[in-house]
Amino acid sequence: MSDTLNLVVISITSKGVIVVADVDRQWSSLPLFDPDGGTVVVEPDRPEPDFWVGAPSVVYDGRRERFVMAYRVRHPIGRGRGIACRIAESTDGVNFQSLTEISADELRSASIERSALQIAPSGTWRLYCSYVDPADRRWRIDLLEAEDPSALCVADRRPALTAAEFNLEGVKDPFVFMVGPVTYIMVNFVDRPDFPISADEMHGTENAFATGRLRSKTGLAYSVDGVHFRWAGTLLEPGSGWDYLLARGSTIIPRDGVYWMLFDGRSHNGETYQDRAGLAVSHDLKHFTKVDADGPRLWSQHGSGSLRYIDAVVRGSTIHYFYEYARDDRAHELRHSAVEMA
Repeated sequence: MSDTLNLVVISITSKGVIVVADVDRQWSSLPLFDPDGGTVVVEPDRPEPDFWVGAPSVVYDGRRERFVMAYRVRHPIGRGRGIACRIAESTDGVNFQSLTEISADELRSASIERSALQIAPSGTWRLYCSYVDPADRRWRIDLLEAEDPSALCVADRRPALTAAEFNLEGVKDPFVFMVGPVTYIMVNFVDRPDFPISADEMHGTENAFATGRLRSKTGLAYSVDGVHFRWAGTLLEPGSGWDYLLARGSTIIPRDGVYWMLFDGRSHNGETYQDRAGLAVSHDLKHFTKVDADGPRLWSQHGSGSLRYIDAVVRGSTIHYFYEYARDDRAHELRHSAVEMA
C-alpha cells in the first residue's frame, strides 16, 4: 500500500518533521527524541555481546495510572536466543517493576520476539505473542488474555495470525491499535518466495527473516473482535538502499489527522539484528510515504549503531518513546525518552 501522498515535506529538522499541504498551511508535526539522551529503563541480562533487552510494547493503564510494558529478553544464538517476554509496570515510565514472564520454553519455541500489549474495550488485557512455531519453524502470533497483565500465561493462548493461514513464510513483531471498534495489527512478514529455495534454506535456522534471501515487509490485518483477523495487505515495502532487506513498522503515532510511522530498516544480511529507524507518513493508514527513503533518521552512536523497535505512548502533551539501543559492549539496552509536543 506504499504510495505517494498529496502532501509535501518541506522542512526536516532534528526535532521533527513538518508536513504541509502547500507553502503556508502546516498540517502536522512530530517531535522526535535524541537517541543518546534517553534514560536506561532495563539493562540486558549481561553486559556482553548479543545479550539484549528491547522490542518494547507499552500501554498506559488509566484505571491504575501506570505504564505497562512487554519487552523481549534475548541471549546469544546457541545460548537461548529470544528467551522470554517480560511484563513490567511503572508509574513514571522510567522505574519498572516486573509482573510476570512468558518464556520460550513454555511455548516449546526456539525464540520469542516482539509481542504487543493491548487493553481491550472490555478491560481485558491482551498480549499478542510473537514466537517461532515449533511445528513448522515459521514465526507466528498467538493471543493471550487475562484480567490483569500479571496473570497472562500461555495455557489459554489461541492463534491470532499464522503464516500458514495467510500463505506467508513468517509473521511477527506485532503493533496493535484500534480505530473505533476495529482492532488493527501491524506486523513484519515475509511472502512466499517466487524463486527456487528449499524449506531448509528458509527455516533451517528457524528464522526466515534472517536468511538474506527474503525481504521483510510491513503488513496490516484487522478484526472486529480482536481475535479473528483478516489480511488487509502491505503497508510498507523495502526500498533500494538502507532498508533493502527490511522495512518493519514499529509504531504509529496519530497527530492532527496524520499518521506517523517509525520503521526499522536493514540494508544487507550483515546488518541482521542491527537495524536503524526511519519515518513514514500517511493520511489514511493505507498509503504510506517514506520520509526517510534515502537513509535512517535515528541510530545509536555506540556499538553497531542499532536503534530499533520504537514504541510511543502519548500522555497529555508528552510523547513517551521507548526503544532498543546498542551499546559499546555490543549488548542492547532499553531506553525511555520523554518529549514535549509544541
